[in-house]
Amino acid sequence: MRVETKYSVGDKVWWAGTRGGEKRTTCPDCLGQKTWHCTTPAGEEFDVPCSTCEYGHEGSLGYLVSYCTDPLVQCMTIGSVQIDTYRDEIRYMCRETGVGSGALHSEDRLFATEEEASAAAGRLAAGLEQEIAERNSRRSVEAKRKRVRRPRKQ
Repeated sequence: MRVETKYSVGDKVWWAGTRGGEKRTTCPDCLGQKTWHCTTPAGEEFDVPCSTCEYGHEGSLGYLVSYCTDPLVQCMTIGSVQIDTYRDEIRYMCRETGVGSGALHSEDRLFATEEEASAAAGRLAAGLEQEIAERNSRRSVEAKRKRVRRPRKQ
């Protein structure tokens, strides 16, 4: 059996990925105030914690925590080619990320030119940002459905 690979040991390639980090976005429901101001039909007013930006035992934070996904492109050198005939996939190990015990890179993330990798990294980051926006939107809708109890009078 003969298997052809896109890249060979020693080839220079461009890896497309994303760089992550924590990003804080002002809560769209309480606008950073950490509470919702409520008024009953009888005119009684009170504040309740915002359940959209609520974070476990820390309570309402006034912001939503997500992770930014900036495009990232790196030039690498192929150090090893791994062929899995059962899964029908070819993966590569690069010298810069460790050969033998380093990261495995799939062919769909490696490119011959920096321009191709840059375009792919941009698409990848945009897709991840869209997923984050959708998750935050769902979280906001779920928080609004949550039953909120009025605080007891003291």
